[in-house]
Amino acid sequence: MNKRVKLVLFFIVFAILTGCATIKTVSTINSGNINAPLKGDRVVHYEAVDNTIFVKVRIDGSEKEYNFIFDTGAINAIDANLAKELGLEQVSSVKATDSGNLSVETGVYRSKKLSVGEITVKDPGFIALDLSFIEEIIDTEVDGIIGNNFLKFFAVTINYEDSTLIFSSQTERDIPSDKYYIMDFAQNISSGYSPEINCRFGDYETKAYIDCGNSGYITFPNENIEKSGLLKYNHIISEGSSSGGAFGIPDFARNYLIEVENFSIGSFTGENILIESTEGKTILIGNDFLSQFNVKINYPEKQIVLFPFKDNPEFDNNPREMGFSAIKTENQTFKTVLVWENSSAWNSGIKPGDEIIEINGIETSGLTNTEFRKLMDGSDSIDITIKHDENEIKTSVSKSSLFIKN
Repeated sequence: MNKRVKLVLFFIVFAILTGCATIKTVSTINSGNINAPLKGDRVVHYEAVDNTIFVKVRIDGSEKEYNFIFDTGAINAIDANLAKELGLEQVSSVKATDSGNLSVETGVYRSKKLSVGEITVKDPGFIALDLSFIEEIIDTEVDGIIGNNFLKFFAVTINYEDSTLIFSSQTERDIPSDKYYIMDFAQNISSGYSPEINCRFGDYETKAYIDCGNSGYITFPNENIEKSGLLKYNHIISEGSSSGGAFGIPDFARNYLIEVENFSIGSFTGENILIESTEGKTILIGNDFLSQFNVKINYPEKQIVLFPFKDNPEFDNNPREMGFSAIKTENQTFKTVLVWENSSAWNSGIKPGDEIIEINGIETSGLTNTEFRKLMDGSDSIDITIKHDENEIKTSVSKSSLFIKN
């Protein structure tokens, strides 16, 4: 939980057309096949960029490898320009809604085959998206997303310890054990076939999705915060939001950061777990939480197993930071998008929408998001120049704990 802008790539996809076009859309998204079950396990190494998992893929047997995000919170997606460049067949159109509740209309495409390492799925479906916002945030080329309609044929283990994905031929259900945590999941097309599990925050029972396209901890819908009763726990409030979906960051959002005394999924219960509210409509369990385990998702048997690294997984429940997030704008400057109340940034007078001109005497105009974050991470305290209401203000910001512990 730091000052990075958190990507939450969960898609809700539904057809905006009727009749024959709807049938084509659903059929294409559900399409794909494998020649035969895997013989033995296949290991694919991945690269983690800003807490986002990337794998190399080939499309229609291409010599070139493309850079795809591995995401259990989405269906397959491809950069719209790349889909046209490769001459993929467009089947229909849909409306795609991201985790920030922002929507776009997009095309549905089909390719002949999609390969990750030695694993190939034939005739897979994709939605085509403008992925430039994601590329800008993490300073990495993004050609597409490997999602649940590719993964559905396999038992897949995300090995966070050594940055590998294990595609297994063994899809038998695991039996209960005191060495790991088991839960069943459901799927439906309206949520991009994301694994849906039962969970409990304190005494509030609900459902959540396993979403490794979410680079943060656990996100919770703002609209459900009051009725959930979670505000009885230790919490702080922000102005603005740092959680962006595939299509951008919602305007005028306001987030809560809540330390929940007990959080349960399946046979696992953790104490003092952080959740952050967003403008989205769903609860998403992301990589900051999942990376305390190796996570096996057995799609054919609809079972998830969490293998902990330690007997008692450790979660950061009191982040120490400067208290604001910023994002690069179209004119190559940086503006703040979130400030936590009573943080160092808040007390220094920084507000969402302020332009950040300098950090420690270094002009920020023209920097990449990665370069900007390195300046922010360089020390426990920075001197900063901001533009607020056309006035330049020089101030200092330091790292401190966001929560005041009793």
